[in-house]
Amino acid sequence: MDNVTAVFVAFLAAALPLAVLVTKVVDTARNLFDGDDSAPKWVWNVLALAAGVALCLGWGFNLVDALAKAIPALADNSWSAGVGGQILTGLAIGAMAGFWHEKMDQWSTTATANRAALPTARQS
Repeated sequence: MDNVTAVFVAFLAAALPLAVLVTKVVDTARNLFDGDDSAPKWVWNVLALAAGVALCLGWGFNLVDALAKAIPALADNSWSAGVGGQILTGLAIGAMAGFWHEKMDQWSTTATANRAALPTARQS
């Protein structure tokens, strides 16, 4: 089971920057095309999943295959190799992007509140 844990941690470490990239791509699209915030939230969730899949298909990323191969019951599968694994990896990265969007929004809100609480410099 230690091998599975190591591969899972490696999966998360590799997927994290890709999920942040997808988050910023979706945020940019949201800022460009939905300035009044009228589009339903599901549109941006679907866009994150689509961007994750496009990223993995375009660059040939397949992190799911290594994870599946580390699990004995899944080691002899064929669905995680090739395009299938790339699509699953993209879906996972797109799903992770939602978490990073919320986390970065929280950090931004906290930073804005902290800046507002700073005393202003007095002019003499």
